Amino acid sequence: MLNSRQFVFWLVLCCIITGRASRGDDSPASRSPESPPESGNGGSETGQKSEYNPGTSSLELEGRLALVTGGASGIGRSVAMVLARENVTVIVADKNMTGGNETIQYLNQLSGHLNHRAVYVDVRNSTLVEYLFLCIEMEYS
Repeated sequence: MLNSRQFVFWLVLCCIITGRASRGDDSPASRSPESPPESGNGGSETGQKSEYNPGTSSLELEGRLALVTGGASGIGRSVAMVLARENVTVIVADKNMTGGNETIQYLNQLSGHLNHRAVYVDVRNSTLVEYLFLCIEMEYS
């Protein structure tokens, strides 16, 4: 179970990653028709080149495991996609399984060699949250 320090660390990390994602070049012209939906604000209006280079990891998170709650859509999906680009194994926990599975499809396009998972969890139910962490420990330890 995460203690309060670990929780704050992961919360801050997600905020940092989200800010990082919004500066990438995700404009429609830069994507192929098969690529995942936009995860940022569209690209720079000043004409600067994107910081993102798929061959390097700018956040040095490669090989880590991340749990993203609310990853079926919106900011959670964007965070999950940035983590997958950084070669992080992502567990998407959400009460929307359809959206969670869609997110996993996008993550597999970005880093299919990793073992990404979608899990049904309603974070309002503490028993389900505890069970989630037990399952993660058993599968990924």
